[in-house]
Amino acid sequence: MDYCKGGPIGFASYWQPILTGLDNQRSNLIPIMSCLANTRANDSVAESISKCMEENSTIEKLNVESNFISAKPMQELVHQSCQSKTLTELRIDNQRNK
Repeated sequence: MDYCKGGPIGFASYWQPILTGLDNQRSNLIPIMSCLANTRANDSVAESISKCMEENSTIEKLNVESNFISAKPMQELVHQSCQSKTLTELRIDNQRNK
């Protein structure tokens, strides 16, 4: 799943495929790398990623750099990353204020 293209914040038709893709990845058994860098992802996207990581043990790399994720959802992402036995790379730098 690779969503490295930019898009306007809050644009529903842009976010819906990403959120649907995350829901579909919950039961995936194939190792994956998720790139959501610089996509203007917000807290709801981060929460969906956390839920996906809770149920999916195949995510090996996750990149959410340069987005609009606040402290609490980012903290949950880091927590889920620590729980994962397969995640080898987590990129979370450069979160911007809304």
